[in-house]
Amino acid sequence: MASDGDRSGFRSKSFDPAQALASLDVNLPVEDAEEYENLQSFRSAVHKQQCHVERNIPGVSGPGGVPLQRVAAVPIDRNFTPDQGPIRGRGRKRVRNVLTRMDEMQGPLALLRQCRENNIRIKVYTRNHSEIRGILTGYIVAFDKHWNLALRDVDEIFQKKLRCKTPALGKSHTIKQEMNE
Repeated sequence: MASDGDRSGFRSKSFDPAQALASLDVNLPVEDAEEYENLQSFRSAVHKQQCHVERNIPGVSGPGGVPLQRVAAVPIDRNFTPDQGPIRGRGRKRVRNVLTRMDEMQGPLALLRQCRENNIRIKVYTRNHSEIRGILTGYIVAFDKHWNLALRDVDEIFQKKLRCKTPALGKSHTIKQEMNE
């Protein structure tokens, strides 16, 4: 039997199948192993055996996991009349998303597209119901038909409204006067 250093031994860690096939003095692990002329004769012998082990391996039919030889399917020639010919499909559906729609914009949104393509810095005024809330300046990355903007390198100037709290009972000097009386 071959040692661990022997590359042609079946049980060695450094087994080399090419060297084992090329060498003439290979020690087989089973002395009375049956020899086959080719792979097809081996497959037919294995598939004729009755094994008690059943394995469901996808793509493999036969005991021991040895695949049967695949036979190429030959297409059947059929004669069609011209009205039975293939129906032409619509083809691939065009991909439509925010990035593709930006290039199709017309009118005022086309100006946003030009600012994005030419890398022009824009100024956006944000507001609430009665006044300007803040000013944003930046470069357009993306936009849509609802005027939603994605900006980069943004500077924001936020204007917070100062509110003074008023007492619940009125002005503070009238409360002090009532307490002094």
